[in-house]
Amino acid sequence: GNSVTSIGYYAFYGAGLTFVTIPESVTSIGNYAFSGCSSLTSVINRNPAPQDIDGSVFDGLALERLTLYVPGSTEVYKSAAVWTDFGTIITSDHSGVCGENLIWKLSGSVLTVTGTGAMADYGSADSVPWYPYRNFIATVVIGNSVTSIGKGAFLYCSGLRSVVIPDSVTNIGYDAFAECTGLTSVTVGNGVTNIGEYAFSGCDRLTFITNLNPEPQSIERNVFYGLTLKNLTLYAPVESVAAYRNADVWKDFGTITFI
Repeated sequence: GNSVTSIGYYAFYGAGLTFVTIPESVTSIGNYAFSGCSSLTSVINRNPAPQDIDGSVFDGLALERLTLYVPGSTEVYKSAAVWTDFGTIITSDHSGVCGENLIWKLSGSVLTVTGTGAMADYGSADSVPWYPYRNFIATVVIGNSVTSIGKGAFLYCSGLRSVVIPDSVTNIGYDAFAECTGLTSVTVGNGVTNIGEYAFSGCDRLTFITNLNPEPQSIERNVFYGLTLKNLTLYAPVESVAAYRNADVWKDFGTITFI
């Protein structure tokens, strides 16, 4: 979490991590903290000021084979002891086009989508423009004039914790948030009328969904494939008690609270 300021000695020694995210709040990393993490391929460091660390932090790892993602300019990390030894150092600040009239910008760990209209659909995860930074993204901000979340748009964004889909959006595409394994909460705007299959499949940390549409969407059970609905909480409009309690899939949520 963002309240952590220190990672202790041997904290993750020998752990089977493939990537690790170091919060911006961390200013100290103890010796041998990630020593022996032989499966590690990338490190996401959200602190713009590189921590002063000893080479033993990554003891036993071939840093020249690892990728380091950092906020802002890469130059400060390229000049810092140990961090400079990573084979690839990439900034998380990027931008581009993600629809005919939409642009995206990644600043630190915040991905913002702005403009008007529908996001592009993506046939594979690695065709999504922010795919290389998927583990770095903690927050997605979707503009109030966006009308559709593209197919596969946020597939495998494992660092994403929560998402609010604005009322302007009418469609959430197939696989849109699939395998977002860190996602705990979703707010669906009142304009959403369609939720594509597998949109939230594999989001195994999802605990509650707020659905603001007074008319529950007609969805397939596989929208939440792999999730146990009885363990989830659904928040829905108070004027729609009967509708949600009788709607396929939605009625299967373990707790339904009307707001």
